[in-house]
Amino acid sequence: MGEQAISELYVWMNDADLRACFTAEQLSPEQAGKMHYFLLSAMRQREWEWHQLRDGIIEEEVEGTYREVIGLHLGTERSRRWWRSVGRIGFHPEFVAMVDAFLAERPTISYFEDLLVFDRVPPQFAATAPGPGE
Repeated sequence: MGEQAISELYVWMNDADLRACFTAEQLSPEQAGKMHYFLLSAMRQREWEWHQLRDGIIEEEVEGTYREVIGLHLGTERSRRWWRSVGRIGFHPEFVAMVDAFLAERPTISYFEDLLVFDRVPPQFAATAPGPGE
């Protein structure tokens, strides 16, 4: 599970086109396909982890930590539309129900937009931000 999670991070890190899919105003057919297959792979991994929990191989605390990644992958309005329309096809119905309930409790996120600006100090904090070595 850890190796799979790290692999996903490396995909994100090395594929600026994929990251752009989560913030682009409109997707090209190529971007839509890239996003689809990435999310399909990521959600298949989450389903596998869910099966591991059901089979008693991992504890709920462990699976719950990995489940939180669903909030990232399906955190944008675009990725939630993907899940509601074509994403859920072929997954175990109980897994789909769990994901739907999980998402119902979570608002959408601005994570991908935040990644683009996390290194900028907001003007209202500029005067109080510590300088180098402080």
